[in-house]
Amino acid sequence: VLLHSCATLAKMAVDDASRAEIVEEGGVEPLVALCTESDDVTTLSHVAECLAGLALHQACRPTIVEEGAVPALISLIGTPTNGSGPDAQVASVLLLYATEALCNLSLHHATRPVIVKEGAVTVLGTLCKDCEKPTHAVLRHTGGSVLRHTRYDRTRRERGQADGSA
Repeated sequence: VLLHSCATLAKMAVDDASRAEIVEEGGVEPLVALCTESDDVTTLSHVAECLAGLALHQACRPTIVEEGAVPALISLIGTPTNGSGPDAQVASVLLLYATEALCNLSLHHATRPVIVKEGAVTVLGTLCKDCEKPTHAVLRHTGGSVLRHTRYDRTRRERGQADGSA
């Protein structure tokens, strides 16, 4: 039941109106809790997929971050993807959606400092360096997007401090 509930929420999160409803109805908190409570990789991949979809809605991003999604998503990035077979493939999908969710969250300027503070830049930077398999090319791009956003903010702050405007 849990697996299908998460899969349904993930499918609903492709629609902009549904995204807002899921967040307004308190759907983020249980999704974030599942990131640490569940050990089923397939369920976790649906959770990450749903969070990635919800994070596409600009108005939802602050709530998603406030509910603790950033550290939860970072913890999902550590899910082992080595090996072969269906479990490794599902773990790769989980990794993709977790990094995509962070990337989508980083599109909002107010969430970027949280992403940096929680250590995502280090984790994603390592992931980008370690992604040498062709199947991980998308992960390299997604992680790179988050790194670009956070580096842009850091550079802007440093320039502001140098000219006294920050």
